[in-house]
Amino acid sequence: WALSQDVSGCRLVQQVLDRGGDGTREALARELRGHVVEAAQNPHANFVIQKVVGVLRPEALQFVVDELVAASVAKMAQHKYACRTIQRLIEKCPKEQIAGIVEELLKDVYGMSRHHYSNYVMQVLLRHGAREHRQRVFDALRANLRLLGSAPYCLAVVSAALDSDRGAEALKLARAIAGSPGLMAYIAVIRHGGGAILQVLGNLTGEERLRALASLADQVEVLRASKHAATVVEVLDAHALQLLRSLALAGA
Repeated sequence: WALSQDVSGCRLVQQVLDRGGDGTREALARELRGHVVEAAQNPHANFVIQKVVGVLRPEALQFVVDELVAASVAKMAQHKYACRTIQRLIEKCPKEQIAGIVEELLKDVYGMSRHHYSNYVMQVLLRHGAREHRQRVFDALRANLRLLGSAPYCLAVVSAALDSDRGAEALKLARAIAGSPGLMAYIAVIRHGGGAILQVLGNLTGEERLRALASLADQVEVLRASKHAATVVEVLDAHALQLLRSLALAGA
């Protein structure tokens, strides 16, 4: 534990964890018992606790889960360094083992998604979490559609949601965003918004996609004025002829 708290020491501990067998790794990890929360928040030791999560068997990580749950999962998820340990646990452990962590995150999906650090935790949950947990994130995002424009980091979560699951839930979210008057153009000019809109368009097909493009085209000058919407403008320019043909057919 002492070595984990400085630059050179934390690197040495990580090397031993990488090269050691299960017995050596678990012996080293035991030295972190009682210090998990402190380690997760430390600028050097957080790398050690992440390495521990990466190399140990899930059943040997229960003490890490227990100490984080006993502290404050929300506080850890919103910490500059501790959010990384939460992410590694979601990636590594079975859903039953981290149920306590995930339930705390899901109590305030919007709050977690809009935060500078915990939005990364929510993105990992969308990519590696259980289906029922991802479902609850999708439900919360749809319930807070009109608030998305005031939460740039939440848009990064929306983008991850639409990219992680091209199934029915992603389609429902994409349709909800596209069907909300003015929302796409509003989102597109905000940081992380351009990527979210590209994911919306990627989930739509046929006439639905054309209608979404036409809605954006109506605000193209506003979009051109924003650096965040540059990629969206590129898509509009690439589909300009298709949109003109569609409008001509509609007017015929």
